[in-house]
Amino acid sequence: MRLLILAVLSGLALSGCGCTQIGCNSGVSFKARESLELGSSVKVTIIMPGETVTCSGTETSLDCDVIRIQQFETTVIYLERHEPYSAHVIVESDGQVVMDESADRILYHTQYPNGDSCPGECRNSAVQF
Repeated sequence: MRLLILAVLSGLALSGCGCTQIGCNSGVSFKARESLELGSSVKVTIIMPGETVTCSGTETSLDCDVIRIQQFETTVIYLERHEPYSAHVIVESDGQVVMDESADRILYHTQYPNGDSCPGECRNSAVQF
């Protein structure tokens, strides 16, 4: 019996732990210089080479699934499933522009949440204005 247990443990050690199925989203976060005063109506427009994404709604509920807003000490705008190398971010609140910033040369870091030799990678970047 001890020999069988040792053989199984040895086999596990030689085969590695295997891959996991952890997922992640690629994208970029844009951190404002300060916390934005957002009113009842919010519109976020992100202009990228070859594509523009515009989402409207409230701070906690925009009408699209690729842009999210989170308020911390500063405001962070998340753009998911896009990897632009440059972007122009415009945030409007109750019809007034409260953020108008551009980022050039956005660099990304690649992560392998399922293991270095496993399928599934994410590319993320963080831009601070």
